[in-house]
Amino acid sequence: MGLDEEVYGTVRSNILSTEPLPNLNRVYAMVVQQERVRTMTRTREERGNPMSFAVQAGGRNSGGGKDKTVVCSNCDREGHDADSCFQLIGYPEWWGNRSRATTTGRGSGQKRGTGGGRNKAGIVRANATQASGTDGGRSVVTDSDRKGLSGLNDEQWGYDRNSRKLIGAGERREGLYFLKGVASAHTCKMKGVASFELWHMRMGHPSSKVVELIPEVNDLGAVLIENRGVNWSNDVENLENDFDEQPAHSTEREGEVNRDVEEIIATDVNASVGNELEENVIQEESLGRGQRVKQPSVRLREYVTNSIQVYPPACSLLQSNSSGTPYPIANYVNYDKFSSHHRSFLATVTAGHEPSTYAEVSRVQTTPFNDQKPGTSGLRKKVKIFKQPNYLENFVQSTFNALSANKVRGATLVVSGDGRYFSKDAIQIIIKMAAANGVRRVWVGQNGLLSTPAVSAVIRERIGSDGSKASGAFILTASHNPGGPNEDFGIKYNMENGGPAPEAITDKIYENTKTIKEYLIAEDLPNVDISVIGKTSFAGPEGQFEIDVFDSASDYVKLMKSIFDFQSIQKLLSSPKFTFCYDALHGVAGAYAKRIFVEELGAKESSLLNCVPKEDFGGGHPDPNLTYAKELVARMGLGKSNSQDEPPEFGAAADGDADRNMILGKRFFGVARSMPTSAALDVVAKHLNLKFFEVPTGWKFFGNLMDAGLCSVCGEESFGTGSDHIREKDGIWAVLAWLSILAYKNKENLSGEKLVSVEEIVRQHWATYGRHYYTRYDYENVDAGAAKELMAYLVKLQSSLSEVNKIIKGICSDVSNVANADEFEYKDPVDGSISKHQGIRYLFEDGSRLVFRLSGTGSEGATIRLYIEQYEKDPSKTGRDSQEALASLVEVALKLSKMQEFTGRTAPTVIT
Repeated sequence: MGLDEEVYGTVRSNILSTEPLPNLNRVYAMVVQQERVRTMTRTREERGNPMSFAVQAGGRNSGGGKDKTVVCSNCDREGHDADSCFQLIGYPEWWGNRSRATTTGRGSGQKRGTGGGRNKAGIVRANATQASGTDGGRSVVTDSDRKGLSGLNDEQWGYDRNSRKLIGAGERREGLYFLKGVASAHTCKMKGVASFELWHMRMGHPSSKVVELIPEVNDLGAVLIENRGVNWSNDVENLENDFDEQPAHSTEREGEVNRDVEEIIATDVNASVGNELEENVIQEESLGRGQRVKQPSVRLREYVTNSIQVYPPACSLLQSNSSGTPYPIANYVNYDKFSSHHRSFLATVTAGHEPSTYAEVSRVQTTPFNDQKPGTSGLRKKVKIFKQPNYLENFVQSTFNALSANKVRGATLVVSGDGRYFSKDAIQIIIKMAAANGVRRVWVGQNGLLSTPAVSAVIRERIGSDGSKASGAFILTASHNPGGPNEDFGIKYNMENGGPAPEAITDKIYENTKTIKEYLIAEDLPNVDISVIGKTSFAGPEGQFEIDVFDSASDYVKLMKSIFDFQSIQKLLSSPKFTFCYDALHGVAGAYAKRIFVEELGAKESSLLNCVPKEDFGGGHPDPNLTYAKELVARMGLGKSNSQDEPPEFGAAADGDADRNMILGKRFFGVARSMPTSAALDVVAKHLNLKFFEVPTGWKFFGNLMDAGLCSVCGEESFGTGSDHIREKDGIWAVLAWLSILAYKNKENLSGEKLVSVEEIVRQHWATYGRHYYTRYDYENVDAGAAKELMAYLVKLQSSLSEVNKIIKGICSDVSNVANADEFEYKDPVDGSISKHQGIRYLFEDGSRLVFRLSGTGSEGATIRLYIEQYEKDPSKTGRDSQEALASLVEVALKLSKMQEFTGRTAPTVIT
């Protein structure tokens, strides 16, 4: 995570154990809060290298402060050595006309000044000192600390017990600031050691209340310098003995401007800092409060002069809250190892304004993942898989690399999805990668929401204000799979016709994922607020880049109104005899349900169930079938317990991305599903003399047929139906289609006693074409090896149909014989492409069939789907219960395939 384990182990563990994982803003807040807690609650044993300033006067101390064990080798006097002997280095100005003969120094009995006198001061040396370790609550001074500062005993070293705020010199190296050892510098030579102005300047211009605490100024018992991180504590003993005692001049008043500055001497910083400070002369200036011109120190222009808190070496420095130049966190923390979205976050939070440009495109080194083969509807994995560093980025870059240059550079892309968990993060990543790959503009549905059919509609129908049209889309969805931090996420690419990428493209994407070495991303492009409709433009190295956040429903509603007679449907919904119920299962369909059914068609808002899109679909499974749409099933009178309330005449449900549907009549299960792979469509097409095409599962196979004008209405297993208005299956279209049928059947009957119902329409269909009893058994998260062994066994079994029929008769004698068996292979009539291994079929003499197929929509393991269809054309038998009619064929399917032996499952995960 980029956090040091030793220092941030606790907060790092808290972040990783939070469910769901917090967003970046929350993580940053948690780290900052931890820093504040460490500062306030750190024990004495945990204090790391507190720094302070000690002051040593080069002039005379009061007698009590002399070290009489030191004897000068030049003058033989006690209290100083030859290095500080005035006979050798010269007498200071304050010595005046006093005798310069070899006599004892000033006695300790001389009275100390109490006023703000203007006496001459000696050279004062201010040193940033460093202490380490603890000793009974006090800092222990080491020999390295004494370097460059002699003459102080342990009691004369000051440190701040309370705030531990510090002032020190730091050297900038590779973007980081390092505090360096003990910094020593001569400060100034001035008149008046007890002058208010002198100490006001020495201390960095604090308030007068602070200066008054100095004994030489106000004769208080302690020295407290509290400004930008330095305190002289009351615990510092005998510190006043280091300052010269001079007679006071009572005529001096506090606050008077000192104009007797003789010179300012800039000297070296201690060798431990490693850099020399230039010698400078500061011009005389007014030092009164509010009059001084504030300029940064030229002597420290290469160093941090803000307040700095020093932590143990393993700790990183965070920005101080004190006044001064706000240094970005990047100057303190090296985040080269962070993931791209962490780096992007840091770049964003340290910016002082909203940027209108992004500076560069980053080429991020990466390594391939071996599990990024797109399935029937793109790549679907658990969220934790997608959140691995570079996992999503690898797949997106592989997709860009699989497309022709004119579909990327200067192009317009749509990026949105069903709003499931991780979608918002993924959208920001894809936007940055699109910018880096030269995309001109990205269209995003408000809040990142667009149903899969709406994405197709936007690609085909939407025209930008500048005449632009989308050339493709990244759709973030796992369809009917559950969502949440521990559930599924998915991504797929749709082409310029609005349909899913064909196998030629998905195969190329997969090949790219196996060899990818780098991806492109504009890391310093800030995150875009996708909750607000509007355009945001940036200038970058790849040219102008624009993000357009638009209303999610407008284009789709406009398309639906061009297909269906909304006025007729509105009349039906307004009839007191017709009641309606729609369940979005907390998927993206909820964003369209209110707009279409309530606002456009006049249905009551109470007719909508679970129509607020949620990242985890309300904790449910957004698959519109009798198992997971329990609330709708119960309301429609199809539950195990019969409700006393009269069920609605019509009910429908949608899956997570609103491309699938389930249609229900009052106490009746409808038929808007599974038509292309069901023999029911064969019978109707033959009766009406229509062209008929049987394609593999996967909506992408319909695209070429529709583009060539060979197909206008289509559907697939698992509740998918649609038309050529878009190139995706469309759950809301299916609902409107059924409402249109009901409106047509009842157009002359709205004022009658009874309306024509869904059940009556379906029974009329059975009377004409016969009934295809149909069920699907799903075995989810099966061991992939076991699933492949089962499929291989079923293929091998097809080599001898006589043996197959012998096995079947031994299971159930009244089941018809198998007439044909194969592994379905599809040749596209438009482009001639061939798709193999699309399912294993056993076709019976009476029109019944068994189909075994490995699904590509699961996120982990393998999903085996078993389709069981029993055809019945005897009108006297079309009203039987489905489970009763299919019982014999179900038994044959399970025993013939040895399902339990191969999978270890005694029952399917879901029965539809």
